[in-house]
Amino acid sequence: MAENTGDRTKTGIYGFDDLTLGGLPKNRCTLLRGNTGTGKTVFSIEYIYRGISLFNENGIYISFEESPEQIKKHARNLGWDLQKLENEGKLKIIDARSVWITSIEDESTESGLGHLLNRIKKEVKEINAKRIVIDTMYGLFVESKFVILIRRELHKILNSLSGMDCTSILTMGNIDHAPGIIDYTQVLEALVDCVIILEEKKKGVYPERKIKILKMRGYEHVAGFQPMVITPGGLSVFPLIPRLTKLIEKRNLKKDTSVYIDSPAFISCLTKKIPRGCNILIAGGVGTNSGNIARQILSDGLTRNESCLLINTHESSYFVEKFMKNFGVDFQKYIKNNKMFFFDDYVKNQTDDRIIKHAFSNPLILSYLMDKWLIDNEPENFRWCINSITTLLAMNDHIKYSSVDIQRFLYDKVRKIRSLRGIGIYTINKDAHPPNLINMIENMMDMVIELKLIEEKSVQHSYMRVCKARGVEANTSWHQYAVVGGQGVIMANDAYSAFKNSC
Repeated sequence: MAENTGDRTKTGIYGFDDLTLGGLPKNRCTLLRGNTGTGKTVFSIEYIYRGISLFNENGIYISFEESPEQIKKHARNLGWDLQKLENEGKLKIIDARSVWITSIEDESTESGLGHLLNRIKKEVKEINAKRIVIDTMYGLFVESKFVILIRRELHKILNSLSGMDCTSILTMGNIDHAPGIIDYTQVLEALVDCVIILEEKKKGVYPERKIKILKMRGYEHVAGFQPMVITPGGLSVFPLIPRLTKLIEKRNLKKDTSVYIDSPAFISCLTKKIPRGCNILIAGGVGTNSGNIARQILSDGLTRNESCLLINTHESSYFVEKFMKNFGVDFQKYIKNNKMFFFDDYVKNQTDDRIIKHAFSNPLILSYLMDKWLIDNEPENFRWCINSITTLLAMNDHIKYSSVDIQRFLYDKVRKIRSLRGIGIYTINKDAHPPNLINMIENMMDMVIELKLIEEKSVQHSYMRVCKARGVEANTSWHQYAVVGGQGVIMANDAYSAFKNSC
C-alpha cells in the first residue's frame, strides 16, 4: 500500500495528482466548486475511498443533502463498498441534517455549528481519520442573513478542520445572484488554500467535462482547464504535461553516443541511417499499406530491445496482432517481456476501456495517456506509432476539435520524441485532406515517406520514396514494394525504372 509523505496528500484519483503536481496541500482545506452534475460528489466519494484503499488513510464524510444510504448507493454504482469500510472502522458517514439543530447564529457548543464541529472532531479521533469531506458548504449557511457572520463562521470551520490534522475537501455549488441570497464564494475562496473548479458543457451527444486548479497557495500546478471523464469506475483527469523533465534529465545523463541507428532492412534502399529523435510520417492513400509499413518500422525497434507503443485508432489490438503474425511479426513474446504495448490494452489496465473513445476524440486526453506511458515505463529507448492521423482528424472534426488542435497535439509529441531521442512513426491519408494541412504536418516531421499506387498494364503497383529527410542522406527515387505473407514489406530493386517507363 502506498504512503503519503511530505507536504502533499495524494488523492488517488487517476490523473488528478499529475494536475496538482503531487496532490492536495496536506492538512489544509480545499474548495471543490461546480454546478449541479459536474461531478463534485463523485470526486468527494472517490477521494475518501481511494484514501482508505490506496493509502490507509481513514475518512469522514459529512453530507448535508443526502442520507448515508444514498451516499453508499452512489458508491456501489461505482464499484466501491463503503458499508464494508464502515464496518471495518475506516469510514464514518455523518448525516449533518440530523446533527444540525439550530441556525448558524447559534454559537453554543451544544447545538448548531459548535455541535457539528465537536461531532466531527470526536469521529476523527475515534477512527484516526486523515481525510474529511463536507458536502456541501451551502447547507451550513442557507439560513444566514449577514456576510460578517458567514466570514466569522468560515474562519471557525477552517481553523477547526486544520487543527484536526486532516486534509479536507469542502464542496459548493455555484450560487445564483438573486435578491436575498448571499454569495459567500469569494470569501471562501480567499480563505482556503486550494480551489478546484468543475465544469460541464453539452457538445453534441456527449457532455464535455473539465477541471481546473483556480488556486493552490504556495504550490506549482498545471494551469487552465483540463479534460475530465466520469466512467462507471470513477473519475479520470487528463492534464497537459508540458515537460517530462525527469525523463529528459535521465536521458541527458546517459553517455549514449549512438546518435544514428541502422534503418529497418526493408527501407535501407531509401536511407541507411535514422537519427534518434526522428519523427517519420508515412503518407499514402487507401490501399498503399501505410499502416503495415508503419508497424514494420515499429517492430524493428522490438528487435533492438526498444520499448514500443502502438496507437491504432481503427483496429483492436487482437486484430493487429493476428494480422501482423501473418506477415512474420509475432508481438506476443514482446508483450510478455513488457516491450510491446498496445494503446487500447494499456488504457484498459490503467483506468477504464471507455476512456479509449474519449482519447481518440480529444487530443488532450490522448496526449496525457501517451506521456503517462513514458512516465510509467521510463524506457531507455522507445518508439511509438500513431496509425492514423486521418482517423483522429475525422473524429475530432465530427465532435468539437479542429485540425489546429491535432496539429498542436502532434507538435507536442514531435518535440518530446526529439527531447527523449525516441522514434515517432505516424501515418496519414494524403488524399483525405487539403494540401495546406498536409504541408503543415509534413513540415513538423523529420522524415516523410510518400506512397503511391500506379496502374501498369491494368495491374496496380505500389511505390514509395523519401520526399523529406532531415539530418540524413536519403534516396529520393521511387522504389516499388509489395506486402508478402510471412515476410511483410519487401522492395523491388528495379522499381524506379519500371515507374519511370510508366509515366
